[in-house]
Amino acid sequence: MSVFLDDLTSLRLHSISLLRQGIRSSTARTYTSAQKRYLAFCDTFLLTALPATEELLLLYIAHLDRALLKGSSIRVYLAAVRSLHIEEGFKYDLSDSQRVKRTLRALTISAPPPKQKRPITSDILARMQGCIPPGYNGGVLWAAMTLAFFGCLRAGELCVQSAFDPKINLCLADVTYYTHMDSDYLCVRIKRSKTDSLNKGFQAVIGCTMSPVCSHCSMRRMLTVRAASHLPRDNDSPLFLLSSASPVTKAYFVTATRSILLELGLDAAQFSGHSYRAGAATSAALAGFADYEIQLLGRWTSSAYQQYIRAPTPLLLSFAARMAPRQVTTPR
Repeated sequence: MSVFLDDLTSLRLHSISLLRQGIRSSTARTYTSAQKRYLAFCDTFLLTALPATEELLLLYIAHLDRALLKGSSIRVYLAAVRSLHIEEGFKYDLSDSQRVKRTLRALTISAPPPKQKRPITSDILARMQGCIPPGYNGGVLWAAMTLAFFGCLRAGELCVQSAFDPKINLCLADVTYYTHMDSDYLCVRIKRSKTDSLNKGFQAVIGCTMSPVCSHCSMRRMLTVRAASHLPRDNDSPLFLLSSASPVTKAYFVTATRSILLELGLDAAQFSGHSYRAGAATSAALAGFADYEIQLLGRWTSSAYQQYIRAPTPLLLSFAARMAPRQVTTPR
């Protein structure tokens, strides 16, 4: 009998483990923290946490709002409450509550508009090249910057967040060069991205621009120097590796980017690691790319790409003249 109970307990634990693996590990950590806060709130006010009622959720939203949490954060906290119900086997039928929706809408209306970061467009990237420090580390940085731009990548897809993990982060084996009909191109395998919940990954295909600003060429130069150095060259070693044998982290990448932008006389605080992705979408729009081409470039499945496109002032100033072109008068 004890063996039977032990097996049943083991199966239950394994079932819970599988259930939690259904969401990304980073999301699971966020939800765990948020769920602790929800349960603590219920304990403080002697409220029954599960199953949650509409009135309880409204009180919880007011509690979080009073704690000065942003509306976007509060939505994450509510998603964690929903996840808690799923994990504990309770039904959660409050997603369509009109009272909850209206309350969340009020938070959105009252919240200040988000500050959008400026894009690193192709012209800014070209100016940045002149400020890249000489030597191997500068080559690594420039290769990462051009790959972020031409691959329309997020900084988190490109760099290491904390500890390097070959199952998640870019490795030497993830880069392949090809030639198709006399055209050289680079193929980079991205193993995990923000919107890839199933971790299927994708291939970023980047052609050679035959110009000074070229991801294909900068990556090849970096790898050539790397092959002649003392640094690890096995397939599972980090793709972007500094001379100290430390992988390029997101923090290092963003700090280096802002330092160069500051050297150019730009307000570095207005840029982030996401500025490369926004810059790629903006540059593509300015170059006359069709909507479907921009979606392919950034692997967007909807019109969400439009929020990344930043219209520069010269383009906006040209609208009036283009809408009412100058009349040409003919002499009598």
